[in-house]
Formats: sequence, C-alpha cells, structure tokens
Amino acid sequence: MENEEISGPATNGGQELVGYFEGSKIGKIKVWVGLSNRVLQQEYYLKNDKLFFVYIKEERYAANDTTVDLDHTKLIPSSERRYYLDNEKIVELMSKGKGVYGNNSTETFSELKEGVLDHIKTLRSQLKNAK
Repeated sequence: MENEEISGPATNGGQELVGYFEGSKIGKIKVWVGLSNRVLQQEYYLKNDKLFFVYIKEERYAANDTTVDLDHTKLIPSSERRYYLDNEKIVELMSKGKGVYGNNSTETFSELKEGVLDHIKTLRSQLKNAK
C-alpha cells in the first residue's frame, strides 16, 4: 500500500500495512511505520471481528558516537507492549521499556480499537479495489 493510504502519523521512512484473512474475515493485521527517529511495529489479532491481542514494539535509531546524527542502520529496542483483551476490555498488559520520549504511556481499549478499525477499513477497501 502507498504511504498516504495508511492512517496515522506522516512518515519519512515509509509504512506498510498487511492483512491476513481467514476466509472473508481478517485474522491478523501487521503495521510497520518508519519515522525519522524510530520505527513502530504493531500487530493486531482478531477472532470473529473482535480484537483479542495487540503487540506494539518501538525501536529507536542509535545516535552516532562522533556526530549528532542518528545512525539509521542501527535500531535499539525502546519499548514493547502486549495487550490481552476479552470482551472489549484489556484484561492484561505486559509492558517493557520506555518510549523514545522517555514515557511509558499505554493505549486505552478505545485507542486500540480505533486504530484497528481504521486498518480494517483500509484493507477491505484495497481488497475490493483489487477485484
């Protein structure tokens, strides 16, 4: 998919949206977003159109030791979050590390759901246009 077709922050490193279907239903969505200072990866798992697991990983680019520039060939793990959901509620959250800006913020269920619904809409539109 083209960069502008995926909702979310504007990127300068590109982005990718991949949907995995079980028949006519989406079972998994993978999102990769390349920003100027970091890379975000998100995986959404669905069963019967309901979100049951979300994995979010953030990696930052290493700083070059001799310059103030970022080294875009080296990624350093920054944070990981695993959300286990049941009946549209987060029942467990496993979080490791802090985001690029030093915070350990987590998403609410409504933020997770809004993100996945946007991706589902984009994937279904692309699938329809491909036929």
